[in-house]
Amino acid sequence: MCWSDLKSFGSGNESEALSTIPPPPQQPIIGDLFAQLHKPCIARLHAPVYAGGLLLVCGCLYVVATEATFFDLPEVKRGLFPMQVMQSLLQVMPARRVLDWCIRARRLYAPEALREGLVTHLVANDTELDTTIDGICSDICQNSPTAIRMGLKAYDGLRSRTAAEAHAYLSDMLLQTLQTQDAIEGIKAFQQKRSPVWTGK
Repeated sequence: MCWSDLKSFGSGNESEALSTIPPPPQQPIIGDLFAQLHKPCIARLHAPVYAGGLLLVCGCLYVVATEATFFDLPEVKRGLFPMQVMQSLLQVMPARRVLDWCIRARRLYAPEALREGLVTHLVANDTELDTTIDGICSDICQNSPTAIRMGLKAYDGLRSRTAAEAHAYLSDMLLQTLQTQDAIEGIKAFQQKRSPVWTGK
């Protein structure tokens, strides 16, 4: 769970703010950190997720949640609006659904979150949670870490390019990927009808 300290927003006069949390040295960029990771990231959820906690959830490629999980955006009930969370949600959910959620501040339960694209895997309990995550990790680890890293880097790079630029950019990223040791090994292993040995290079 993640909450902002609302006391820090309670006054326009900084000297009157009652927050006991010191201000950060620079503007928080939690939502941006995942764009620089270029590795599959998995959220393991079995409890409520509030407000800014959704920045972490949206940054993950896989979101595995139990049926007991729910998501809450209460900002408008406090006279605020979840600005940064809205931006992150727009990457994984339809715009009208996101805006409705931000405006009405209703609770979103895990089964609905699965239908909306916020959750990728829904399980009944913690035991199934761990089994599902182990399965995802096992599938990922069978494949080239270099190819995955390059693919996620290409995906993030698309966000700053127009549709006209996208194909040229992806063609260049493919050429870069073809020059990696993992790509050379993968093609050779296919030709030799054996399992590849990945080095992550």
